[in-house]
Amino acid sequence: MKAKWMALAVLFPALAMGAQANGDYPITVHVQSSEVYQECGQACMWFLKLHVTMDGKKYVLEEEHQRKDLLRVGNYQAKIVKEKTDKAYEYSREYEFSLPDGEKRKFLVIGEME
Repeated sequence: MKAKWMALAVLFPALAMGAQANGDYPITVHVQSSEVYQECGQACMWFLKLHVTMDGKKYVLEEEHQRKDLLRVGNYQAKIVKEKTDKAYEYSREYEFSLPDGEKRKFLVIGEME
């Protein structure tokens, strides 16, 4: 019986920490498509473009990208890190994704669809 209680005592703090970490990134983002592309001006830069759904709305997100890796389709947790909503008819917003390995990456909203 003591072993069961010991196991619960060890397990619950770990569960609480996981729940807290998830609470830090409360937005579920469903990535529907992912593409890497390059733009060249005076220098060439790589970008990662995502077509996503959040709270029933569709967005296009973009990240300046140092590599040619895609982000797999699926669900990710995110939070808003920067937002400007001075006017009722326009906005800008940046999200930070918390990836399964603990890496954090920032994406700017560059499109919105119905």
